[in-house]
Amino acid sequence: MSDRKFSMTTKVALALFCILLQTSCASDLTVYPTLTTTAQVIKQPTSTSTPIITPTAELWGSQSYSSNQEWIASVYKLFENGQYFMTLVVEKKDHSRKWSVEKIPADNTRVVTEYPAPFHWSSDGKTLYFTHQGFQDGCLSYVAGGKKLFSLDLTTGNVRIILNEFASEMKFSPDESRLAYVEYGDTGVKILELETGNIIEFDRLYPDIVTNQYGFAWSLDNTQLAYTILLEACITDRATSIVIINIAENSQKIALSEDEKILVSKEWVDESRILLSNWSGWSENYWFLNLQTGELTSVNP
Repeated sequence: MSDRKFSMTTKVALALFCILLQTSCASDLTVYPTLTTTAQVIKQPTSTSTPIITPTAELWGSQSYSSNQEWIASVYKLFENGQYFMTLVVEKKDHSRKWSVEKIPADNTRVVTEYPAPFHWSSDGKTLYFTHQGFQDGCLSYVAGGKKLFSLDLTTGNVRIILNEFASEMKFSPDESRLAYVEYGDTGVKILELETGNIIEFDRLYPDIVTNQYGFAWSLDNTQLAYTILLEACITDRATSIVIINIAENSQKIALSEDEKILVSKEWVDESRILLSNWSGWSENYWFLNLQTGELTSVNP
């Protein structure tokens, strides 16, 4: 992997210089206007005391529970008036309130290409973030139909658009103030500040080859993000690099370069270590990466 060649344009040369020296490469801050200045109500459902799910409904996947265990989110496949639909229903466990959040037409051959699905429950149990799921497209982690992000206020039923992009990967920071995501296509990692709507955009590393950015792992203090780049994503001879984003410094640097064990960032353990993993057959193996020394230590028995 060390003899990988890139074009010699100025931008690529600068990127490779930073990568090979494993130094912090500052990224320009892009600030976008907020998607909505006030809560945008897509629909205002009304609570009902009678079941809204018909006998022809089919539960799609497993149900999801809120952090306080008071709400249940379920995805159903319905057949109404000769048409299939995918719908997201969120109901309080005591049956005192039920929201029919979204209904998406499905193919009448029963093939589902897109459906609404729970993504994240807020820690205070007041909000459900949901997205659109589908099937993986080719060698990249892209889901057909895209992964927009919405928030449902569980008290009022108001739905607001949080992210109006086709994102292939998303993850909230521990305090839920930031959302890291990657749009489908040749883009780098972006971080959305939920309070302001501002977006910090980082350049895509290895711009001359097909890559896949995933494996988001936030630091415990919400200020740094580890992520994985799968190099040559569409061939079998692949490797991964582990990258650390420092939001305060508006920079990113490679902490582990072109590792052929295909290690993926999993979790930020403490200030200096992140947990990585890879697969060998049916077994998942774990490693600690020391960010200060660059030492990689196996934690497998």
